[in-house]
Amino acid sequence: MEKDNVEIEKVDDKIEYDEIITKEDRDFSSKQEKKIFRNIIFVAVSNIITLLAGVLVGFVIPKILTITDYGYYKIFTMYFAYTGLFHFGFCDGIFLYFAGKKYDNLNREKFRLYSKFMLVTQSIVSIAIIGISMCFIGSEYMPILLFVGLCLFGNNITNYYQMISQITFRFRELSLINSIKSILTIVSIVVLYLLFKFTDFGFISYIVYVTIFTVIFYLFVFFYIIVYRDITFGKTAKLNDSKKDIFLFFKIGFPLLLSNLITVLLLNIDRQFVSIWYTTEEYSMYAFAYNLLNLVTTCISAIATVLYPSLKSKSKDELKKTYHSMNGIIMSIVTCGLMGYFPLVFIVRWILPNYTQSLDIYKIVYPGLLFSSSVSIVLANYYKSLNRIKSFFIISLIALIISVVADVIVYHTIGTMESISLASVGVLFIYYLLTELYLTKKLSIVNFKNMFFSILITCGFYLSIFLISNIYYQMIVFIFGGIVLILIFNYKNIVKLLHRQLL
Repeated sequence: MEKDNVEIEKVDDKIEYDEIITKEDRDFSSKQEKKIFRNIIFVAVSNIITLLAGVLVGFVIPKILTITDYGYYKIFTMYFAYTGLFHFGFCDGIFLYFAGKKYDNLNREKFRLYSKFMLVTQSIVSIAIIGISMCFIGSEYMPILLFVGLCLFGNNITNYYQMISQITFRFRELSLINSIKSILTIVSIVVLYLLFKFTDFGFISYIVYVTIFTVIFYLFVFFYIIVYRDITFGKTAKLNDSKKDIFLFFKIGFPLLLSNLITVLLLNIDRQFVSIWYTTEEYSMYAFAYNLLNLVTTCISAIATVLYPSLKSKSKDELKKTYHSMNGIIMSIVTCGLMGYFPLVFIVRWILPNYTQSLDIYKIVYPGLLFSSSVSIVLANYYKSLNRIKSFFIISLIALIISVVADVIVYHTIGTMESISLASVGVLFIYYLLTELYLTKKLSIVNFKNMFFSILITCGFYLSIFLISNIYYQMIVFIFGGIVLILIFNYKNIVKLLHRQLL
């Protein structure tokens, strides 16, 4: 790639490569790293609007759909989660290769080729899945696969351009576009609810909402193409001259893609089994519990968006110094999110009494957020920054195998959805434990404070929920205990971060 060609060298179980980051890029990246808290704020504000959209999706959609239709909708969203894997590592390669580079320094002609390559390949994959859906005409899975195929193109092209926003620190633009998308979602849900409430419709078909969902994606594909027209249209590098570049992106991105695939499978495997082993109505209850979890993950996902481009400019020694404090801060934020369990319970009982059965699942899986958030937001980004993607993949694969075995054993011995959900939390803890122990070994640091903190918070949550019958007392005990533990374990880290970012 011009003068700054990347060099790949296999060392042990990892791929080492030198990024094409110039001194200007590094200075730019360093300045942005100092603004990491402000960047998180930009994305977090956008996520608040996204959260409002998520609340409406979480509580209005189950209200206007039948329980069966809601089950089909959640099956669609489960399979939709896999669409991001169909760029086959190309986007991940670009993400790893260019993270921290200034947008003005991107090679326009080459990026036009990359953009067109994505548009063509994703069109082919999307059409292929739509064609496969035609084989299921007459089945309830036909419209599900059809919409998965349609959404695949919109999702992956949108993610491609959003990835460029992330790696070049264009977080204000990213936040603005995500906010507009969420506002359109809110408007569409309000319109559907008004139709449900003030017309003769007994319910709204899930196909209607998924159609709107798909149209919004395509609106933003068009929007992004216009915003990034300078790296989409115009004089383009020749494919023959850039074959090595494209192959390189697949080569360095495919291990990360596999890791993402395993992670998606790991987080979805219990729902996958429940959708097979139980009725659609029962799956609706199980999926609704996880839908409530998504409201919390939406709030904290801003950190993951900002983190990797900021970490990439750091040396191993700098990563070593920041790891435990960063993980401790994330766990403290997630603990505050766990406190949202109680108002969500009140809302479900008030607005969606037909889904109160899902609360039995919800209270079991909720603490799993501590472990999944730590892995997906902090640990995964540190593995990427240290070029230990292959190691992360192997650990994730081990956790997935454990999850499959645990779910099968639990189903055939106990047979309840609650037991499957408890097994999933246990596997998430094992996943966190394995990734934490390996990373701390590679960084040559020994500190079990965050692990001890996560165990105390999880035990405190379960004890308050299962030993105290009154929900108001549950809330008081857990919130008080959570705040005390945050202050004991992470007060200095939080003060230090705020002091550094605000001065």
